[in-house]
Amino acid sequence: MIEENGISILADIAHGQKTGYFLDMYENRSRLLPLFKRHRVLDLFCYSGAWALTAARHGAESALGVDSSASAIHLAHESSKINHLGAKCRFIENDAFEFLKTAYQKNEQYDFIIVDPPPFARRKKDVGNALRAYRDVNCRAIKILSPGGILATASCSHNILPDDLLQCVRLGARDAHADLRLFFMGTQSPDHPIHHATPESAYLKFFAFMRV
Repeated sequence: MIEENGISILADIAHGQKTGYFLDMYENRSRLLPLFKRHRVLDLFCYSGAWALTAARHGAESALGVDSSASAIHLAHESSKINHLGAKCRFIENDAFEFLKTAYQKNEQYDFIIVDPPPFARRKKDVGNALRAYRDVNCRAIKILSPGGILATASCSHNILPDDLLQCVRLGARDAHADLRLFFMGTQSPDHPIHHATPESAYLKFFAFMRV
């Protein structure tokens, strides 16, 4: 059980990814926590549901987590029950890209969208395909982001540079015919130190934008 920002989160330490919980996002969640109030929150690639659970606890109107892993969604459901979040916090098993496509077709809108996918570029030769995927998923997310809404997007691939991700979001916004304003830049929490002699230790890029 993980305790973070007033919520209890179940983690599969034995078999889960990165010990079952992404501690490297703690600082970013904490910094954006005040912005969840009265928002409809969408947590894509939610895994254990930390973003959605945090949002529901801290004033979101609703929070929906989406992930393709059945085991992760099960744990997220259980965490929601433990925290007595009720219908305010839901989780569904689905591919994030397909979910976004369907949500757009249904004219759904969200006020705060988190795009935190697994690494799309584990190797340098994957970078080209990864950049297209980041552009695509952010474009799809922006299309269902309400005016004045917040897009929080991340890359945990050390082969993707900060400027690469920023450019993907810029192009995605252009494709979605939307204007964004960058207001927050983050990285991994201090318990994931960055060493000057190990470039790959600086792996997490995190940006938050407002749709204007």
